[in-house]
Amino acid sequence: MGGSGSAGLGELGRFLSRLSGIGIGQVFLLTTKADQLYWNTTFAPGDFLIFGSETRGLPETLLAAHPERLLTIPQQSVRSLNLATAVGIVLYEAIRQLS
Repeated sequence: MGGSGSAGLGELGRFLSRLSGIGIGQVFLLTTKADQLYWNTTFAPGDFLIFGSETRGLPETLLAAHPERLLTIPQQSVRSLNLATAVGIVLYEAIRQLS
């Protein structure tokens, strides 16, 4: 997704609305600010995983608007993971479940 600030948030909000409107799978937002662990989620074909940038994550307003979509990777002794590592961890679990 291009853009930043409210423009980027507006684009992402429209994207989420379109996905919901056409019956594609669930959309999950990955953040360090969630309680739901990614491995306690049942992934299905057509699901989307959305990650924020390494430095800022996803916009707080987006997280607040969609608390039911939030997932996290448990972490100890680190503030956050490298984005590529986080994507690999969650994507591996989704593929494992679908295999």
